Amino acid sequence: MHPVFLAAAIVTAAAVLVMDAVGRDFGIEQRTVRRTVVAFLVGLPLSPLVDQYLKSPLTVLARELVWPAQFGPPPLAFFLLVLWIAPLVEEAAKLLPLALPEIGSALKRPGVPIEFGMVSGLGFGVGEAWYLAFSIAGSPSGSRVQQPLAWPAYVLVTYLAERVVVCFAHGVMTSVAVASVAMTSGAMTSEAMASQATAGSARGARAGASGYLRAVALHVLVNIGPLLSQTGIGGPLAPGLAMLLAIAVLWSVFERLRSAELDRLASSRK
Repeated sequence: MHPVFLAAAIVTAAAVLVMDAVGRDFGIEQRTVRRTVVAFLVGLPLSPLVDQYLKSPLTVLARELVWPAQFGPPPLAFFLLVLWIAPLVEEAAKLLPLALPEIGSALKRPGVPIEFGMVSGLGFGVGEAWYLAFSIAGSPSGSRVQQPLAWPAYVLVTYLAERVVVCFAHGVMTSVAVASVAMTSGAMTSEAMASQATAGSARGARAGASGYLRAVALHVLVNIGPLLSQTGIGGPLAPGLAMLLAIAVLWSVFERLRSAELDRLASSRK
């Protein structure tokens, strides 16, 4: 077995532990477990599908627009365009599991938006980790490696740390979008929604767009570190510092979401 698959398995185990911790934190009911598993499983194949059918064609288009000759190093404009491609398409794709009727109908319950947001994002992140692992194992250099001790530190340390952080980031970013929609739709009673269907739909659409754009902004922040690494801007320390800043922001955002949902949960039980 290629050692990168062991690293991917560790990432998967870490994601499962996070999902379990979130479920316990909010006391998610047993009847929600099946929906959680569905959201996770639907998220798994989205990364390779998005990469092959959306990100790759859009990257080629960006290259043709700002770097048609492809001589010398890519211009900064190319990197800036690519910086936005993944956030725009991936944050939309990660919301797909939540469009399933059995999942969408549960989002108004306190705690559920954070759990389903984390689960959908973690499913996407785990699928991305395995997609990258198979790509590494199938590369000319990776296919020659079979012993863990013979593999460079990238797989044993950098890959593992990066993928764990990215999985958590995907979960937080998706939770931002899901919680935004759920809080708005849940703020109206069923009678009010029936009498103000048009206004409610418009409000939900605005909330969904706002949450989606906030998730995209967080995703761009996470991608700034790799951008600095590829371009050399800021020196060798800049990518690491940018990633530390992104982690701090993500953790702060997650704690705010978690605190708000716990308050909603406590209020619903009074």
